[in-house]
Amino acid sequence: MAVLFTGCNDFLTPSVDQAKETADAINTPDDLQAMVYGALDDMNGTDLYGRDWIVANEVRSDNMWSSSASNRFGAPSQHVYTTNNGYALSFWDTPYEAIANANIAINAELESSPEVDHIKGQAYFLRALLHFDLVRTFGQQHAGGTAGVPIITTYNEGNLLPARATVQEVYDAVISDLETAEDLIDPSIAGDVTVPTYWAIKALQSRVLLTTGDYPGAIAAADDVIDNGPFTIPADSTALAAAWATDESSNSIFELGYTPTNNAGNNSIARIYQNTNYGDVEMNQATYDLYATDDYRFGLVAVEDVSGDNQYRLVGKYPDEINGDDNIRMLRIEEVILNKAEAQARNNATGLEIATTLNQLADNRYPVSPYVGTASLADVLLERRLELLGEGDYFHTQMRDEQDIAPDEDPGGFQTLVYPDFRSAFPIPQVEMDANSSMVQNTGYQGNN
Repeated sequence: MAVLFTGCNDFLTPSVDQAKETADAINTPDDLQAMVYGALDDMNGTDLYGRDWIVANEVRSDNMWSSSASNRFGAPSQHVYTTNNGYALSFWDTPYEAIANANIAINAELESSPEVDHIKGQAYFLRALLHFDLVRTFGQQHAGGTAGVPIITTYNEGNLLPARATVQEVYDAVISDLETAEDLIDPSIAGDVTVPTYWAIKALQSRVLLTTGDYPGAIAAADDVIDNGPFTIPADSTALAAAWATDESSNSIFELGYTPTNNAGNNSIARIYQNTNYGDVEMNQATYDLYATDDYRFGLVAVEDVSGDNQYRLVGKYPDEINGDDNIRMLRIEEVILNKAEAQARNNATGLEIATTLNQLADNRYPVSPYVGTASLADVLLERRLELLGEGDYFHTQMRDEQDIAPDEDPGGFQTLVYPDFRSAFPIPQVEMDANSSMVQNTGYQGNN
């Protein structure tokens, strides 16, 4: 059942000045849960995971590009940013608004109980996820530096000018929050995937530890989900299409919920990917050509003739472009399998060991898996690209693999970004620079407003 978030934004999304007053109003587990719902409400907005963060990370990669048909996603598609860029501002402000809600829940002075501990575990998970994506968006780890983002864990009236932690310090804080979340959350409460669960914690651990290079840890976290979780993979093209057309499907671990009355509407991700409305974002032909015709995922993509020109579209994910109420898939069992396979490949596993893991996915994506007896890191990265297209993953995969970013098919597009490049990170928003004397701008953006 999708959780409905609506009607109390002033309470759920406090400003810094309001945060202490709001924290004092947390008197019951229901109040505590409301703060978690407030964080989720921030997260599913169009300016973050509801559309913009996912799409921006697709057009920043080799997967897709933006025609700017409705003046959307041109800057990230071409990697041309100023410190006043609207996407940079949203990707900075909105996560910290959600973190404020999570922190109020975490620091609420309620007596420990199974219910209170479970809700606080959810809040720790959300704080970890948000800090992780903040450092992936603004950190200098792929630009030749070490600066991360501020780690915000409490409301502290005396510290309104937080400085940037290092990337490693942010990673350490994220890992610590996930460990605390795992200790607090009740693993038996796992039926509703629109709120954080034990399985979401382990799935995110596999993603985070893969990124930080703790490959044995990533494998162990993935194994817990794969071996013990209740998730199943759609096994053919019909089942795969149905899974994307159905909220809370059997392969989903964590998703942000919409309803027919509370959704993205005209600003949905579907209207950006499909050609029936805005249609700014197209696949590169090279991406489309990677799909074999017998790949069950081939039915999720399409080539369309538009005035004599071919447009390559992602049409099967987030298919409801009328109402825009498809839930946003944040964690799926398929990614967890890919996280494990990549961690194995980077940790010197044998080709057979990698293939055994990869075939847990490939056996459900082809009539006959192409990975018979052996598989390589290149195979894993290809399957990751094919599987997670349109979900905001591939730019981060390219950065993790230290790949250059090739020019896209937009005639006005950027030239190749040779790794490492300062444009791998967004600029710190100018409003933050003006308000916070402790803040240091990212390399390459000084005076670029």
